[in-house]
Amino acid sequence: MNENFGSFLKRKREDRGYTLVQLAEASGISIAQLSRLENGLRDTPKPETVKKLAHALEVSLVEMMVLAGYWDQEELLHPIEGGKVKGDSAAQNAKDPDPITDSEPYHDIHIEDLVKHNLSYNGHQLTEEQKQHLMKILLAAAELLGEKK
Repeated sequence: MNENFGSFLKRKREDRGYTLVQLAEASGISIAQLSRLENGLRDTPKPETVKKLAHALEVSLVEMMVLAGYWDQEELLHPIEGGKVKGDSAAQNAKDPDPITDSEPYHDIHIEDLVKHNLSYNGHQLTEEQKQHLMKILLAAAELLGEKK
């Protein structure tokens, strides 16, 4: 990405119609810190600050974490299988279809509804107990991220 964190933050704030004061109120981040971030006087905000800003601006936490330098965009774009980047071998790709691109279109499923579906991991079907446990983990993660159920 060519855009830096500060210019992205300012653009998203303005797109949302927020003043610095309004964003400070919505995010719990001080006006002074927001100003320093937008003007490039502070390069890397803390991850918790990035999370608060993403939530307040209703933008992608992933994109903001990449711009802040915490996550590497290239690594996020290439799934890793067995220690190798998928796509290292044309033969491997030929025999192992990509479950995302080679399957039915993506369907949004509410976390609570996962238990109603057959789920598998590494070729093994999950038991009802394992599905319940997975649902609890996903609900906790969603709550941590500030997502609404």
